[in-house]
Amino acid sequence: MALYSLDASSLRGSFADSSFNLSFFERNNKTASFPEGVGVISDEMVLFVLTWPVAGLEMPEASAQLTYKFNAQGQLIRMEYLPLYDTSGSISFLEILDTSAEEIDAKIRSYTKDLIVDNFSWQEAQVKYTDADFNIRQDSFANNGGTPITGPVDAAKLALKEYPDLPNYLDSDVYRDQKAGMWKVTIRAYVDYQSTYFFRDVYLTDDGQTKLLVYEGPLSFDEPRK
Repeated sequence: MALYSLDASSLRGSFADSSFNLSFFERNNKTASFPEGVGVISDEMVLFVLTWPVAGLEMPEASAQLTYKFNAQGQLIRMEYLPLYDTSGSISFLEILDTSAEEIDAKIRSYTKDLIVDNFSWQEAQVKYTDADFNIRQDSFANNGGTPITGPVDAAKLALKEYPDLPNYLDSDVYRDQKAGMWKVTIRAYVDYQSTYFFRDVYLTDDGQTKLLVYEGPLSFDEPRK
């Protein structure tokens, strides 16, 4: 069993999935089924199998068994993930404890007070993304000002408004150009399987205006960005 502690570097949208190798959410390329003798739907438990295509491996597809357990009040208390493609039989799980929002906030407040933001150069980005090799957009944005950005969380929230139909994404990273008063948010997501990604870069002003969108992908997990 591997044990993990929650720290600031783990406070991302993909924390549970990447740190515990769990997949407790739908993806549009996975099929859910309730095989005879395995599938269960009851007041206490829901158990089903997810199957998805894989590339570059000996098998054409992989499956995992997911279990959701509930208490007498119908509240979700435990999630289990059993990879059927792994012969070890190792089960990953998350237990949901009866902890109040106030208690959780008190525990993580010191980690989230000053989120780390990497730097970037808006001037260099303006020069770089004029090349025809890049897929960019410079107009018709959802964010046209009026919502000032006070920190990285605000920047990420506004950036996602440019992609309201984005079904799932892995994580978002926020960058800052203090001198230019600009923010850059990079959104990363899977293309079709778990080793191929696309990236969306959203550049915003301090007053909440989107100035540039850059799309790049599909890229393999070991392929560098331009």
